[in-house]
Amino acid sequence: MQQYPMTAHHKQKEEKEPKFKHTPTNVVIKSLHISMVQGETYTQEDLRCLVLKELHKQDPKYAVTRARLRHIAALVMEIKIKIKCKIGKKPVKNDKCPVCNVKMTETKNKTLDGPDAPLGYKCHCCGYWTDKNRRRIPKEYLFIYQ
Repeated sequence: MQQYPMTAHHKQKEEKEPKFKHTPTNVVIKSLHISMVQGETYTQEDLRCLVLKELHKQDPKYAVTRARLRHIAALVMEIKIKIKCKIGKKPVKNDKCPVCNVKMTETKNKTLDGPDAPLGYKCHCCGYWTDKNRRRIPKEYLFIYQ
């Protein structure tokens, strides 16, 4: 099999640096603590802008998505998340929390007959909950630094 020499175009593609680079979780947590003020309430987009400003001071190529920032913020003890939801008609398909991506536990109710009746799911990390038959879909997040 014959190999062809690489053209200048292919060399440029290989040497091209990525636009952004992966930001370590501990750096994002540190930026969260620095950028948030105690007692203040932030929307998800406001919080992301503040954290990105702080991250870009360290390295201009650092980036973080809204979902990853939300997952990390849910794990920080000093940050409380308030979730505004809308009701969906489809039942819950998976047992992962849409807010913090942690496995949710099933909530049950005791019946008079003895077996437990499943009610829905609850996340013990961020407080999100949903019914078994009607899914609560998060639409807005408020982050409070305590």
